[in-house]
Amino acid sequence: MKWELHQRPPATVCPEEFCFHWVSAGGRASPPGREYASRAEMFRDAANWPVWPEGGCGCGFGVCRRARPGEAATDWYEPHEPRLEAAGLPWFYFTTLAALRADFHQKFVQEATQLWGPEAVAEPKIEEIG
Repeated sequence: MKWELHQRPPATVCPEEFCFHWVSAGGRASPPGREYASRAEMFRDAANWPVWPEGGCGCGFGVCRRARPGEAATDWYEPHEPRLEAAGLPWFYFTTLAALRADFHQKFVQEATQLWGPEAVAEPKIEEIG
C-alpha cells in the first residue's frame, strides 16, 4: 500500500512493515506465545524459529486490534522508526494520541497538528476503531 504523507491513515489500519512486530516475507520470528527467561535465551533459540514465507504480524504480546479488529481489544502497534524514516514518514504517522505515553503527548500534538491540522489530535470515532 502507498501511504500519503499529508493524509492521516485510519487508526484501524495495520501498518505492516512500519510496525516493529512485523515479520518480513522470508523472515524468522519466535512462534507467537513463546516466552523466554532472558534475552540471551531468546537469541540462543533464534536458530529454531520458523521462517514466515509470506510475513505477518509476529507480536508476542497477543493479537493486535489492527490485525484482527473484531477479535482483539489491544493496539500493539510499535513504530519501526528506521522504516518510517526511509519511507519519508514521521515517527507518529500510524500512532494515536491515546496509545502514547503521556510524556510524548505534547510532541505528538505539536508535530501531528503541524502536518495534518487540528483534526490530527481528535480521537478516532468508535466505528473507526472496530
